[in-house]
Amino acid sequence: MNTEFKEVTVFKLTDTLIADFNGDGNSDRAILKKIGETSGLLIQHGETMEEIRIGFGQSFAIWTDFNLNWIDLWALVNDSGTYEIVIENNEITGTRKIELENPSIAVRKEEEGGGLITFKDGKYQWIHQAE
Repeated sequence: MNTEFKEVTVFKLTDTLIADFNGDGNSDRAILKKIGETSGLLIQHGETMEEIRIGFGQSFAIWTDFNLNWIDLWALVNDSGTYEIVIENNEITGTRKIELENPSIAVRKEEEGGGLITFKDGKYQWIHQAE
């Protein structure tokens, strides 16, 4: 994985990530799962046991049909900040700094890029990092 992160731990795609993703002081669990022809991320919040599904062909961030079949790397990122690629009118116009409030999940396709899934402003968000 690119070393743009300072505090990062790469995991096997079959591993469970455990961290306080939503910032409530309790450990949450994240796993990658395949359901039918789609795949996605299941996050279970530790205190409420609420299950969040990201992917599985559903809308998420800038996509109307998001799934994670393409990734071959995932990692837990504990940095306090990162960058986001800015896209306007389907053109890359630059980058901007983003503060990370909680541990985040990096998803990547080696040699191509990816992004971060992070909990910010009360919901999970995508930070685009692929060109």
